[in-house]
Amino acid sequence: MKREELLKMAESENISLTPSKLRRYVEYGWIVTIRKGNGRAKGAAPASYHEQSLQTLREIARLPGIKQQYLIFTLYWKGYPVAWHKLKDALQEYVMNMDSTFMTTAKLTIDPANAEYAATIMAEDALPTKKPGRPSIEDEAELEKQRTKEISFMHTVFGIIQDLNTPNSVSPQTLLKFFNFFGPLPNDSETIISPATEWMNLKRLSPFVSLAEEEDFVEMYKTIKHLQEHWSELKKIFNPLELPFVKTFMDKLNSYNPNSTRDGNIHYKCYVLFVLLTLRQHTQIQEFLQSEIAQEMRKEICMQLLQLSEVMKGGEAQ
Repeated sequence: MKREELLKMAESENISLTPSKLRRYVEYGWIVTIRKGNGRAKGAAPASYHEQSLQTLREIARLPGIKQQYLIFTLYWKGYPVAWHKLKDALQEYVMNMDSTFMTTAKLTIDPANAEYAATIMAEDALPTKKPGRPSIEDEAELEKQRTKEISFMHTVFGIIQDLNTPNSVSPQTLLKFFNFFGPLPNDSETIISPATEWMNLKRLSPFVSLAEEEDFVEMYKTIKHLQEHWSELKKIFNPLELPFVKTFMDKLNSYNPNSTRDGNIHYKCYVLFVLLTLRQHTQIQEFLQSEIAQEMRKEICMQLLQLSEVMKGGEAQ
């Protein structure tokens, strides 16, 4: 598709698009161009645009609230063609910023006095807005209870950040303490979490992003599609987001990242991409997700989630 053709098609659909804006979209990696040579010593032909470019422009027009640095993740996750090297750069920058934030936080909070001060400030930000007028004794008591819980939660978060920035992995006990803030967990949670904590080490994992190639992003999207299919099937039987501790966790995550909610949590998507890229076992993961074992595991997970939901409600699984 030629540039003039794409501009006219966008205009016909009332999509605001100028040549300069189109160049910016290409620069950001949101729109993919294709260049072909004219043969030896004849140079390259003018760039043409991917056949799905108009669909991408429609999607961009529907997502005005997404920050520029996050939009490429949203488009990729939804299956639109993006420039893989720009996606790689964006993911690398995301991980570097996360690493930098964690390093700064780890240095500041290693001093108990600094940790207490930071936890208190962040806890105050997380508390609900006070109602007009003089609060009742009960309201004051409830607010103080919430404040104490938030401070304790922030200390646990600081502990995880400290672990992520050391040669060691996050301990299962620290991670369990973190998740317990969102509600009761199954008795065997430590057994389930332990293998994951052995893998969790930001210093060891970050360099994997710089090693990624185009094929990695092609294969990762296939994996994402399989994961989305499993999630859709899972929700037909039971939606895990209905579990109180999962809902509380997601609400808190989105409260710290308000721009993530418009597309269903951008930060979650960045984390998943980072994990899949560091695992690098694309073929094996896809084969597993398509296997009968995965189908059976999904059914088993549904049953366990249903039972857990009933237990939390104080009833019995039907």
